[in-house]
Amino acid sequence: MKRILYLTLVVMFFCTQLQAGVYVIFNGSQSPVDLSSLQEAHDLASAGDTIMVMPSTIDYPGIQVSKELTIIGGGFGRPSYIDPVFPNITTISGTMHFLDGAEGSTLMGFAGFITIIIEAENIS
Repeated sequence: MKRILYLTLVVMFFCTQLQAGVYVIFNGSQSPVDLSSLQEAHDLASAGDTIMVMPSTIDYPGIQVSKELTIIGGGFGRPSYIDPVFPNITTISGTMHFLDGAEGSTLMGFAGFITIIIEAENIS
């Protein structure tokens, strides 16, 4: 948990230096943050913002991305094993659909059976 907090703080520091917003989401029962869904964070975010998705034992549903975002799951830079008490991976179930307007978006640090549909250029 300390590593997640540290990673979150580092990303938040760098993103604030670039004048971009950072949204942290967690869909667990005792959420330490205000947002609990990718869709909610997407709707609040502006182009160029970062969404940090905390690891959870509950899958996050995929969404339609219509603006340039960096979406980082809890598995970014971490070993890929599952601890049932403190999971260290973030799982998306369903489809991540990158629409026109999402050019330059990045998706990293996720696991699961994800279908990715890309209708925009320069997605990584």
